[in-house]
Amino acid sequence: MVAVENLTKRYRRVHAVTDVSFSVRRGSITGFLGPNGSGKTTTLRVLLGLVTPTSGRALIDGRGYRELADPARRVGAVLEPVAYPTRTAADHLRALAMPLRVGRRQTDEVLGLVGLEDAAERATGSFSLGMRQRLALAGALLGDPELLVLDEPANGLDPEGIRWLRDFLRSWAAEGRTALLSSHVLAEVTQTVDHVVIIDHGRVALDAPMPEIGQGSVTVRTPYADLLADLLADDRAAEAGAGATADTPVHRVGPDELRLPHGWAERVGQVAAEHRIPLVELHTTGPDLEGVFFALTRGDADDPEVGSRVARPRVAGR
Repeated sequence: MVAVENLTKRYRRVHAVTDVSFSVRRGSITGFLGPNGSGKTTTLRVLLGLVTPTSGRALIDGRGYRELADPARRVGAVLEPVAYPTRTAADHLRALAMPLRVGRRQTDEVLGLVGLEDAAERATGSFSLGMRQRLALAGALLGDPELLVLDEPANGLDPEGIRWLRDFLRSWAAEGRTALLSSHVLAEVTQTVDHVVIIDHGRVALDAPMPEIGQGSVTVRTPYADLLADLLADDRAAEAGAGATADTPVHRVGPDELRLPHGWAERVGQVAAEHRIPLVELHTTGPDLEGVFFALTRGDADDPEVGSRVARPRVAGR
């Protein structure tokens, strides 16, 4: 659905991005990662027609953003949460809805979708950063787009909000829709995205499916290992919803020890605290997305211990 091809953008002597190429498959969530100043925002701005590239191109369904018919109905974007502080949330969305030719029913619907229905008549100046992020996402959803382009959507969200965003994006992809998001919350990216593109110093350092990236594991020790394993299974099933099957990949590796995939540490801690299960040990080991990210962006990807476990960069054409 998205194809970035040999994209280069120079600002006088500064090369913001250099020969960047990657693609985003329809019905998937792609994480676009990189340190500050790596070229992520420049790439997203080119994709959205806000910046003209020096060379190369960024296409959506084979066309530039400005060439799309009703682009705001095809693409919903959040680069920065902005709203007039004296306007209510509802009025803010109604103003955004006018050029899209959508009515009040749609604005009410997206407010409910992002969990702001009770704050609809509050001035946005009183909103927390997390609430402004939700409002910005609501604005991106007004046109019922096929593609979401989100820059740091988890910024300012509390743990509950981050989990809500993860569930929303997974359900979004399950409907056959597509999302491209940048984020600094690497542990959350691990649980959310299907594919990862890492950019560093304006160049693609990694382009690979999430399952191909080195994965660590969570080790937990407790005298109530059986009970904790059962509760984690129940928690996962409840999250999947009624009638759904949800395997919980828990492995017993000792009389009091469990091992789970990377990204489960927070869930284990929450379930254990809720049911007052004492934990003797809880830690993450082995390479994970965070380890791969820092290896590639610190210039030590050739380190024999790290490099052997890091998927090699693959550019475009998945």
